[in-house]
Amino acid sequence: MTKSNNLGRHSIKQYFAVIGLLIQLSFLPLCTYTYGEPIYSSFDAEFKEGLQYYNESKFNLSMSIFMNLSSAYSFCSKCFYYAGKSTGKLASEASWFQATKLARETLGYFQKAYLLNPNDYEIVRDLAEYYQTAPTFLGGNQTKGDALSIKANNLKSILQQRKYD
Repeated sequence: MTKSNNLGRHSIKQYFAVIGLLIQLSFLPLCTYTYGEPIYSSFDAEFKEGLQYYNESKFNLSMSIFMNLSSAYSFCSKCFYYAGKSTGKLASEASWFQATKLARETLGYFQKAYLLNPNDYEIVRDLAEYYQTAPTFLGGNQTKGDALSIKANNLKSILQQRKYD
């Protein structure tokens, strides 16, 4: 009886091992890319479109695209960053009541981008600027802004050194 019990446990372990292997295989890419081949996805197309709208000062459209991308790709710091930049541009053009709401959203997007990538010069620089220029009731904080401004300058120096190395 104990022999059949051990046999049953062994079969269950094999079953779970096979299931685990199948799950791992399902996450492997179906196609392979050769070295240097561009990978063009719907993410790339949407991101590029969002940047284009941003550069054309169509901030409602760019904000919408980057908000969608940031919720679909919660690890994408640049998606949050550009959602914040677009929202900030809208805030600068909005009525006072709407501007306060949009300014808080801008801060939230910048903070999330910073949490995801605290060593990105642009993110650090713009979050520092927000903290330094926004009033306290909108999340402004001179101390945080000054500290981030120093960090941004250090990151800029590092980037410039790499450029010349």
